[in-house]
Amino acid sequence: MLDANPQLLIFVEGIQGNFDGEEDSSIPMNLWENLQPQAYRPLDIPDEKLVLSPHTYGPDALYEFPKDSFDHPDFPDSLAADWETLFGQFSEQHPVIIGEFGGFYGTGPSGDQDRQWHDALVDYLISKDMRSAFYWCYTPNSYNTGGILDDDLKVREDKLTMLHRLFGI
Repeated sequence: MLDANPQLLIFVEGIQGNFDGEEDSSIPMNLWENLQPQAYRPLDIPDEKLVLSPHTYGPDALYEFPKDSFDHPDFPDSLAADWETLFGQFSEQHPVIIGEFGGFYGTGPSGDQDRQWHDALVDYLISKDMRSAFYWCYTPNSYNTGGILDDDLKVREDKLTMLHRLFGI
């Protein structure tokens, strides 16, 4: 692809886990969240062209298949170490842009736990200067995440404030 168009950036999502004995597969991970193989089997893409784009979701989006980390006694403080291993460790060498994250942010099945997860993720991303992301989603009828708009199609100011904090605006 880069031969055909050298101006492209190549976005690569994570995986759930490959359980190859090299990665730490004991870390609870979402689909598309794990980029650990980049540390020991790097992609053959020039560093300046590679953008890592994991997806990460909290308790509301995963309430049917909860991660053990949501029940950790130090939740949400324990999450940063997992994110560091799964994708954050690469932020010095490559841009890391969260390809998807979202949730009901306090109004869904996990209650305030999802708000705590969001705030911990935003704190972590800011600490790593990873301030670009795609939030899922805009409309309120997204399965397991709600949206930036509420059911009355009004902007959820609490979510907007959280995103402004992440984006530094």
